[in-house]
Amino acid sequence: MLQEIASLYFSCQLFVASFAGTYVFAKKVPKRNFFYWKFTLGGLVCSIVTTVLWFLSKRYGGDQRSLYVTLCSFFALIELFIVFYISYKNSVVECLTYIMAGWTILHLSGKIQYFICLLFNVTVDYFNYSWQYTLINFLSLTFTFIVITLILKYFYSGDTRVKNPKVILPLAIIVLVSVILNSFSPYDNSVISQIFLNLYALAFCIISLYFIFWSFDNSYLSNRVKLVEELDKKKAKQYEMSKESINIINNRTHDLKKLMSRFGENAALLNEDEIKTLNKHIEYYDKRSKTGIQSLDTIITEKIYVFEKKKIKFRYKVEAQGLEIFSDFEIYTLFGNILDNAEEALSTCEEKDRFDELKVYKNENLLIIHNENYTKDTVRIVNNKLFTSKKDTISHGYGTESIKETVKKYKGVCTFSCANNIFSVDILIPLENKKQ
Repeated sequence: MLQEIASLYFSCQLFVASFAGTYVFAKKVPKRNFFYWKFTLGGLVCSIVTTVLWFLSKRYGGDQRSLYVTLCSFFALIELFIVFYISYKNSVVECLTYIMAGWTILHLSGKIQYFICLLFNVTVDYFNYSWQYTLINFLSLTFTFIVITLILKYFYSGDTRVKNPKVILPLAIIVLVSVILNSFSPYDNSVISQIFLNLYALAFCIISLYFIFWSFDNSYLSNRVKLVEELDKKKAKQYEMSKESINIINNRTHDLKKLMSRFGENAALLNEDEIKTLNKHIEYYDKRSKTGIQSLDTIITEKIYVFEKKKIKFRYKVEAQGLEIFSDFEIYTLFGNILDNAEEALSTCEEKDRFDELKVYKNENLLIIHNENYTKDTVRIVNNKLFTSKKDTISHGYGTESIKETVKKYKGVCTFSCANNIFSVDILIPLENKKQ
């Protein structure tokens, strides 16, 4: 009975473990429509098909078992590609990379299992599974999955988008060699050959994972920081230009108000409708923010004009006390990103739902910044990280990263939340710990 259970376990393991391993790397990728149906049914059907083929290959393959097992392995890779490509919004290169990563986890655990068995003198028989061998296999798989998951969580913050297509070629070669070596391994009874093949396969698994993590780190995460900094500089430059324009408008408005006061003394110069029209224009351009911090006034004044044009109701209450810890550049990037993100979300909403509210105040030694706006989209937040539903995932998300980096500099806390279609940004900064 135990032998049959173990045999069934190892027959299922090929696809199920590879499927789970691929999911570990791809789970943060945006999903296609009907994701759960495609992912669940596709995984279930392919798992059954692969399990049956694997079981038949081992049980009835005879002298050709090695060939059948290898073909079955490649067939499982094709099935994985189909399921993950139709379920996730990823490119062919990304999908192939995730599959190879999942496949590598399976083989890495297998090599760890082999050397544990060798250490404890447990017989490695690929067709007559002992309970000790099965248990070690299960523990090796569990250990490998935990380690890889922790690495992704703590060193890559869930960012596993592949941005370097060149990585696919060495990965394809490594996986190809690994599959072939693994299929021949059970049929070589020489202990020396077994050790050599497993050491070779272990090295290939480690190299494969290196290429995978390298692609995440160098082509995505490192460049992401540079892109955030570059976008922040452009944003600051944009607001500096806006400041000059707003100052010119303010001066002209001030001059126009003086002229209007003269017209009031001599009504014959303008008729009543003309005076009303001019007063209306003056009132519109005189809606400037007066917080006492010029850089913040520039941002808010610009947003007043933009929001009014887009019919977005904008309320703000800003107390300048505490904001002096920020440089003008930080004010531009922090509040600019907060309000730009709100503007982008509200632009696609119905007019009745377009509102944004900004509050900034000091409570004892704590600077509090709160902004909330309506959003029609479901915002997915995992570990305080936002995941966009946009097709262009590369160009979005930098604003929130910049906000968090600025807050982190002052040992503050920034949290994002979304409930009942209200998206909120909450920032708390202890003023006594501010950096000089």
